Amino acid sequence: MNQFNMDRIFSNTLLMISGIVLIYGLVFSNIFELLVHWDLKSIIDYTITYYFDFVIIGYIFICLQFAGYFELKYQQDYLTCSIMSILLTPLSLLLLEKND
Repeated sequence: MNQFNMDRIFSNTLLMISGIVLIYGLVFSNIFELLVHWDLKSIIDYTITYYFDFVIIGYIFICLQFAGYFELKYQQDYLTCSIMSILLTPLSLLLLEKND
C-alpha cells in the first residue's frame, strides 16, 4: 500500500471519528429540546445576535478550507485564494478556476 492510500485511509478515519464525536455531543447536549418551538429565522437571529464571534470564526475557517482545496486541486496561490475568499466570498474562487 503506497503513501497516498495510507494518507487517504488515515484522513477518512479521522473524519469519521470527529463526525461521530460531534453527533454524540449534539445528541446528548439537550440543545434540541430548547429549539423545538423555534423556527429557522429565530434560530438564525439568535445565533447571529449572541454568537456572532463563532459565526465569523466559522466563516474564516470555511474560507481557508476552500483556499486550501483550490491550491491543491488547481495549483493556485494559497495566499491569493485565502485573501480573495475572506474579503469577497468563497464563490469568488470560482473565478480563479477559469483563469489558468
